[in-house]
Amino acid sequence: MPRNGAAPNAVVLGLDHMKISTKLGLILVVSLAPWAPAQPLDPRSQGAPVPAPEAALPPELHYVSTFSADGRWALLTSATGRLVTDDLNGALDVFLLELTTGDFTLASVRDAGSSGNGASIAGAMSADASWVVFQSRATNLVFNDTNGTWDVFARDLKAGATLLVSATANGAVSQWLSTGPLISADGRYVLFRSWARDLASGPLLPRENLYRHDLVERRTECVSSGLPGSLGTVLGVSHGLMTSDGQAVALVLSTVQGTVYRDELVWRDLTTGRAARLAEQLPANLTGVPVNGRSVLAVCGKGRSVVFRSELGLGSAGGYALSWYGVEQA
Repeated sequence: MPRNGAAPNAVVLGLDHMKISTKLGLILVVSLAPWAPAQPLDPRSQGAPVPAPEAALPPELHYVSTFSADGRWALLTSATGRLVTDDLNGALDVFLLELTTGDFTLASVRDAGSSGNGASIAGAMSADASWVVFQSRATNLVFNDTNGTWDVFARDLKAGATLLVSATANGAVSQWLSTGPLISADGRYVLFRSWARDLASGPLLPRENLYRHDLVERRTECVSSGLPGSLGTVLGVSHGLMTSDGQAVALVLSTVQGTVYRDELVWRDLTTGRAARLAEQLPANLTGVPVNGRSVLAVCGKGRSVVFRSELGLGSAGGYALSWYGVEQA
């Protein structure tokens, strides 16, 4: 139910001044899981390739990214070399764990199945676990990978093939780093962020853009375009989520209006091209409280509902608001 005069399509789910409950904290961790694994990496990850020993996390530290729809498979990142016999690179790798048997499959590999020569981080998998997407600094997963930075790959586990997702129209490796891959439930669409300027034509934001790659048509499009004009100057995409069917996205955008920098939330239907600005809605007693940042936490299957978190400027105490937004009512 709307509170304190807020618009009917926005509901504040929870507000706590630096007193997040264990339950809410768990929800946030799970919801952010697809993007979280990149955080432990050294800032040098955007520079020259990191030697395998330097890139490795403590051997027994593992990060679970997601599960298959039936709960049978788990996708994880691990630095240990003891999960499979052919993991010999001494770096972070991506594994698929069959929970019913305890068997591991190394997913960040070349077509022939040999390990990559650099660190790889799990992104997501299709509903049936037949496709896995990940980001990697390895230079030997596909031919002529010479850009020396992170690229996005898809592994077809049934066919035993590894595909470069962050590729130019002619299939070449892109100019700059690409990260944070997600994949639709049917394994057709891959969503990822990139600083590269050669992945798709059309207007691009000055910093990171959000792209959707079609694995069937082998075509990449920029989805951080066609944005509402009321956003001011949009600098780049800091976060994004995709619906399970791959037909809509929710974006967190870094914007500037005059001298004021702020994050804006936008939902975009990739079928119709419609874009909606998800205006901030807070209780009346918080009107005028500055919003320091926002994060999209979840998008429903068809993209009609979005849950997001706002970081509020409440002095030294800090604070957060968790809100629901009904896109169809916007």
